[in-house]
Amino acid sequence: MSATAKAVEVVQTAYAAFGRGDLPAILDLVSEDVDWKFFGARGLPYTGVFRTKEEVAKWFTSIPEVDNILVFEPREFINGGENVTVLGWERTQARPSGKIF
Repeated sequence: MSATAKAVEVVQTAYAAFGRGDLPAILDLVSEDVDWKFFGARGLPYTGVFRTKEEVAKWFTSIPEVDNILVFEPREFINGGENVTVLGWERTQARPSGKIF
């Protein structure tokens, strides 16, 4: 298996683990020298840069503090050399407002 195909497989495995709420499985895939970035609305606890497994774990555990993910559907994994792009669909309810996005 090529390195790029392996990268897609790792990302698919991580997304499947997220979908079933399996944080330990996700963290098993994360490197010790991780460079995890999430760009989003200012003030959300999961917006920012995270550089350790512990920080990534906190990132994942902060999501349900502000969002209730109702539907999570990764649909397409695109191999882009050094990057994997994932196209999908998500339906989420913001806490505490209850607004759906």
